[in-house]
Amino acid sequence: MDLWKACLSRELLLMRRHCFLYNFKTCQIPLVGLLSATTFSRAILHPTSVKYGNLYLACLFYGIVFMIFNSLLELSLVLFFLHVYYRDNRFYPTWAWSLSSWIMKVPHSALESVVWAVAVYYTVGVDPSPVRFIRYVFRLFVIYQMALGIFRMLALVYFENLLYLIQMRLFGLGVCLFPSVRSSDLLARQVGSQLDERTSSLATFDAKSM
Repeated sequence: MDLWKACLSRELLLMRRHCFLYNFKTCQIPLVGLLSATTFSRAILHPTSVKYGNLYLACLFYGIVFMIFNSLLELSLVLFFLHVYYRDNRFYPTWAWSLSSWIMKVPHSALESVVWAVAVYYTVGVDPSPVRFIRYVFRLFVIYQMALGIFRMLALVYFENLLYLIQMRLFGLGVCLFPSVRSSDLLARQVGSQLDERTSSLATFDAKSM
């Protein structure tokens, strides 16, 4: 328990040392969120139209992708301090370092998820239900934690020099882009099929009415 407290205090010291990066990321989120809200404005979208459903999905999907790319900073920070961990790994078990690092990132992840949801959710006019809003914040939080875990795993693969850092950043971007491309293609197909069904049903109804 004392080892875990020591690792927790060290993680807190490291976060205070890099507080400028975390503050910059936190201030960046509402700015990008307001830009997204002006792009997908409530005045432009119609909440009961199937035609604008793809735009609502694009707004929600962009928030997920932004959370994934916003956690890319964790890759550089872990690589920067990884030699210290491999130097001190015989003094304490692995769970003491990993658990303390995860606990210290939880409040920051929750704060960024709430800031993005407040800036985007009701401005776009997705759903006024508070339960849906809490679900959206929770999903952003879980996705952010998933991305942090992925980039920490990538940092453990290569940790030798700057060339490996560049390789891992490129590989991390590829890891982010692959599910994004696949998911966007799936969403486009689903929305396209729904629009085709709606159009065909409307055409059939017009033909019967005539």
